[in-house]
Parts: sequence; C-alpha cells; structure tokens
Amino acid sequence: MQPHDEPLRDSLTRAARDRYIADWTRRVEDIGNRRYPAPAHLAGQLRIRVVIRPDGQLAQAEVIQSSGHPELDRAALNAVEAAAPYRPFDQGLAGLERLEFTRTWRFGKGNNFGVH
Repeated sequence: MQPHDEPLRDSLTRAARDRYIADWTRRVEDIGNRRYPAPAHLAGQLRIRVVIRPDGQLAQAEVIQSSGHPELDRAALNAVEAAAPYRPFDQGLAGLERLEFTRTWRFGKGNNFGVH
C-alpha cells in the first residue's frame, strides 16, 4: 500500500469496524431480550468493554461502570457471553489482532434493554 492510500485504508477499516459493531449490537440485543431479561422493577445504565478476536471468539467482557444493580450487570454480561462466538472479521478488518470497544447498556422497566 502506498502512503497516500493510508487515509483510504483507515476509512475502510473504520467503516468495517462500524458495521461489525452494529451487527454485534443487534445480535446481543436480540439474545439479551429473549434469554436474559432484567428484573421488571429495575432500570439502569452500565458500560461494558468488549474484546473480540479475529475468529469471532470473545476474548473479554467486563463491566467498567456498574448500573448499581448486580442483576442488571450480570444480565448484560450473560447476553454478551451467550451471543458468542461472533462472526469472524471480514476483509475490512484483516490484520487486526483484536477489536476492542465499549458500549453503554440502558435497561428500561419492562425487562428490555438496548445497547448504545
């Protein structure tokens, strides 16, 4: 790759990363809402850091900011773990040793949650 190709490569990698995380979010929300509903009387927000390997295996998931409710924190981690393995990295992410990102989870009353 030529030096002037770097911005294009960075842009393509960023787009591939955004697509991967969007797919990840849909998968985790679906599994979480179906299999790990939060207690109906609780609501809250937490942040989770996720690390995924190129083969789609979950390398790490940890709560980095608690909701203040252990039940909500555990439900979010359970959903992330149950949704693994994820799809392997595509061409746009080729060469990455891992994909690391942080997401905010918002649990609403009524047993559902969303990832942002």
